[in-house]
Amino acid sequence: MDSRMLLMLMQLLGSPTSLAVLLLSFFQGSVGVGAITFTFTNRCTDTVWPGVLSGSGTPPLETTGFALSPGGSRSLYAPSGWSGRFWARSGCDFDDSGKGSCATGDCGSGQVECRGAGASPPATLAEFTLNGADGKDFYDVSLVDGYNLPMLVQASAPDCPDTGCLVDLNERCPSELRADDGRACRSACEAFGRPEYCCNGAYGNPDTCHPSQYSQLFKSACPKSYSYAYDDATSTFTCNHTDYTITFCPRSTPSRFWAEIGDFDVEHELGKVKWEFKERIAQTEPRAARRCSVAGELEGQQWRRDGCNRGIMAGILSFPICLGNCSGDPACPAGASRIIQLVASEKDS
Repeated sequence: MDSRMLLMLMQLLGSPTSLAVLLLSFFQGSVGVGAITFTFTNRCTDTVWPGVLSGSGTPPLETTGFALSPGGSRSLYAPSGWSGRFWARSGCDFDDSGKGSCATGDCGSGQVECRGAGASPPATLAEFTLNGADGKDFYDVSLVDGYNLPMLVQASAPDCPDTGCLVDLNERCPSELRADDGRACRSACEAFGRPEYCCNGAYGNPDTCHPSQYSQLFKSACPKSYSYAYDDATSTFTCNHTDYTITFCPRSTPSRFWAEIGDFDVEHELGKVKWEFKERIAQTEPRAARRCSVAGELEGQQWRRDGCNRGIMAGILSFPICLGNCSGDPACPAGASRIIQLVASEKDS
């Protein structure tokens, strides 16, 4: 816009303020009707560098990679019909010109911007298809390409589920899957390349490709995340046109976190935490965390909760644990341990 055109607009509109409003409306309109806002938040103790990869046939977003300092937040806008994925790069070293590389999730561009390149496994991925079948958004968090950082995806619509992987899998990663000096955990496909792990060749369909001991380990820790290629039924979520928040390292797990008796919405330094009970259990006394004897189960905190409207329940922090012998309970096989899974979803207070 040249100076004469600008002067004419100012004279027609009467003031610079009116012109600013007009220009703002123009640029907002250029994003597109029905645009979705993705807000990225970093609660890790170190800077992360989110990467952005748009799907084939969908327009690129305003950036393909950026730095996000601890406590920082940034929003990106995507048009209706966009598809793509996000992830966090960690352990990066970029110079003043933006050239460098990352220890995990590196996209191989040699720059902060990924420029159409995806994450090098292992990396935790958030995947989206906006305005897909029946006009719904489809979203998931995937560990199919491995894991590098905890991630939480929250839809702004209250009736749409959260998903993610809140557990630090690097601490529990089998030695044969560890990568980048313990800063990431590979998938079995990436580590071994065998068709039964990669779901290709003779195993290229859901009838022949089944969960492995490694994908089951991922699933037990992060039950809402994709653990292998055909894990659709429990890992893909839908919502009707809403905005999304992607949080890296959504919370730092405290060493002790005892819920108030009978209170399902717990106020804590983390914010307001909504506990979602997945299974009812028999009476259990509080005890210290312990490691389960069954492969794939993890340790955590548990406590007794009385006065709940669904009877006596126990709580656990973040991930499945053993709750001890449940002999005498007809719902349990003889000598088995009762497992309860309690998913904590962090909300702003």
